[in-house]
Amino acid sequence: RFVRRLDGPFDRVFGAGESPLRHLGALGVFFFVLLSVSGAYLYAVLDTSATGAYRSIDRLTRDGSSLGGLLRGIHRYAADAMVLCTFLHLAREWLLGHFRGFRWFSWLTGVPLLLFMFSSGIGGFWLNWDQLGQFSALATAEWLDRWPIFASPLTRNFLTADAVSDRLFSLFVFVHIGVALALLLGLWFHVQRISRADVLPPRRLMLGTGVSLLLLAVLAPVVSRLFSVSVGLACWVLSVLTATRSGANCWLGRPIWPGRSLVLISCGDGVLGVTFKTKANSIDADSAGLLGLAVERAEQDFRAVLIANQGEHFSVGANLFVVAMAAAN
Repeated sequence: RFVRRLDGPFDRVFGAGESPLRHLGALGVFFFVLLSVSGAYLYAVLDTSATGAYRSIDRLTRDGSSLGGLLRGIHRYAADAMVLCTFLHLAREWLLGHFRGFRWFSWLTGVPLLLFMFSSGIGGFWLNWDQLGQFSALATAEWLDRWPIFASPLTRNFLTADAVSDRLFSLFVFVHIGVALALLLGLWFHVQRISRADVLPPRRLMLGTGVSLLLLAVLAPVVSRLFSVSVGLACWVLSVLTATRSGANCWLGRPIWPGRSLVLISCGDGVLGVTFKTKANSIDADSAGLLGLAVERAEQDFRAVLIANQGEHFSVGANLFVVAMAAAN
């Protein structure tokens, strides 16, 4: 009943046959097509090496006459629109009870596609390799390290600048493009049991949404370090899953290394912030190593290091037992 009431105003404005609420799934597929077309061009012109990825992507926006900058904006905004339409489509179908009867197949093949969409979007954001992209990659690696999946911690790939290699960026490309192809296959399965499925929305609706994205890309060009809807949601989920205290330290600035024992934060004005996450802000072997990393990062990219902790005491000092065990090993 709620959905029917919500459809009324949109039907009067757009007409029942072209109401966006009645074509949410088809709009999601349309945005996926825009992502594929714009992404193919961007992949062809971008430098996907570890040292050139950020400069290559940032150059697209700095050069106002570049077609790549416009397509980058369409790519980013189409991704946000796809996420929004997909979740609205899911909520609408659930409220209408379209997970029962013969529709159970579409429901069971559609819901898992959220994971593919999430993974592909985050993988593409890593390719930007700006501060938010680095934070997302590090938080994901830290979360995966909590599961007994890999023989060695994934976070070792980010310990130093030299550790971030072209092979790592090849993995990013595979996650972004390979998972998107798997998503396309999943969409094919998703509509198999639906007779006369509307794969694409009506032409006027496609034209209106396409022009809207184009105007948005022109009026609000996408630049590095912007926090998109999909990435913002993803980073929030990762921060919860990893149980980091970065949310409690937002007053310092933007986290750039969410470690297990301490967090490195870009405070702005060339200042690197360091805050502990250990019990009573103690110094263990991991935090001691990361303090050395903080000094290295500060010498390369910052002018000063600020160590700030929250708690009754600044720090209880070193955990001598843990440090001695680490030294013995």
